[in-house]
Amino acid sequence: MMPYHTFYNPLLVIRQLLHGKSLIRSLFNLALGDHEIRGEVLDLGSKTKSASYYHYLRRATGTQITFTDLQPASGVVSLNVESHFDLPSESFDTVLAFHLFEHVYHFERAPAEVFRVLRPGGRVLVSVPFLHEYHADPDDFFRFTDSGLVRCWESAGLQCVHVEAIGEGLLTATATKLPDLILPPVLRPWFAALLYLVATPLDRLIALRPKVNGRSVPVRFALEQFAVFEKPL
Repeated sequence: MMPYHTFYNPLLVIRQLLHGKSLIRSLFNLALGDHEIRGEVLDLGSKTKSASYYHYLRRATGTQITFTDLQPASGVVSLNVESHFDLPSESFDTVLAFHLFEHVYHFERAPAEVFRVLRPGGRVLVSVPFLHEYHADPDDFFRFTDSGLVRCWESAGLQCVHVEAIGEGLLTATATKLPDLILPPVLRPWFAALLYLVATPLDRLIALRPKVNGRSVPVRFALEQFAVFEKPL
């Protein structure tokens, strides 16, 4: 499956940037608006039961969420994604794994465990970085192409139903990162939004260039990959 890409409404992106979100998190939040979680939900690596991405995911009536992380916390269950999940088989309708597997050295074990705990017809939503700075939590190991991400999870028996390359292009990514490097925190959101307005029209023009291997410029230089996989009935 070739990755999907969209340029989001600049006004919506600017609103996110002015609230102190990075470009990658701003675009990720907007991408989540097209997706719904339902039933029993397992959130892997959530750290907290109040993660900001729940403001953007649509939630069906009656949704119940189990929050997990390597370290337990209030309302958060301890779960090591490198090992067997101490959870019953076919007990969840949705699994979330956002910005997690770049920090997991033995990430290849998790897809099979997710497959096991998902009910038939259940879905897993995964996001992983591609062009992204080093960010330890507690360490940082991997970057993923769209094809690598899809192959990893389909090898466990899941079927990819959506894969999206998230990003605007190299100019916008670089421009919106500069304020973090040279400005005090209070000024960063304003200058990130201003530089976004300057850079994104150029990146959207560059995106008109011919595709290479079926991939446009924004896809080839994506900030992260976001994919949805389904367990066959």
